[in-house]
Amino acid sequence: MEKIVLPKELRMSIKSMSFRDRTPFHQSMIVVAYREHGKQKWVQPIDARFYMSKAGNVSCAVWVRTYQNYGLGIAKADGYGYHKASAALHHALLDMGFEIPEELSCYCKGETAMQNTLLEIAKALGYDNCHVVWAHR
Repeated sequence: MEKIVLPKELRMSIKSMSFRDRTPFHQSMIVVAYREHGKQKWVQPIDARFYMSKAGNVSCAVWVRTYQNYGLGIAKADGYGYHKASAALHHALLDMGFEIPEELSCYCKGETAMQNTLLEIAKALGYDNCHVVWAHR
């Protein structure tokens, strides 16, 4: 099985996040991991937030944190006939610099694939005992 390739350094997207001002929050996926690091036991290495316009367009902002740095990826999916949230998440991760093989990709594959992709990224970052917490509006 192929693995997710981590970027040498996580990138901060230069795309605008102005969609958060005019587009309602739709849902978030937060990866939490139990790891003893000083006083902090539970850490939040990945936070993916989704915003959906009235037209059904989905924007995604993903923050990934390591102990050394953090990155931000931003993407948007619009149109019809596919799972837009998973497409937006996939492109936001690519925007940050991740290389995701097809078998681990969540592109247009739905919520289970999205969860599995985020858990694989957390594993590649060195986190184990991870869980995904979903929050909906």
